[in-house]
Amino acid sequence: MDRLLNFLLTGNICKKLGILAGFIIGLCILLLGFFQTLFLAACMVAGGYLGWRMDNGDRFFESFRNIFRKNE
Repeated sequence: MDRLLNFLLTGNICKKLGILAGFIIGLCILLLGFFQTLFLAACMVAGGYLGWRMDNGDRFFESFRNIFRKNE
């Protein structure tokens, strides 16, 4: 067990993450189908991009907050 943990946690982390990502994408294609997996990936990328913009303090999203804010 210690050898497995040592292998997983040391060296070539990008290669191991790539293998894991490939496995997850392959599994999604098998379970969901190609186009549903592609749509899911597009939604994840769009959500990550919008979250990144909000984290960086983009003013574009503040207009949405003002629109949906409850008027008192």
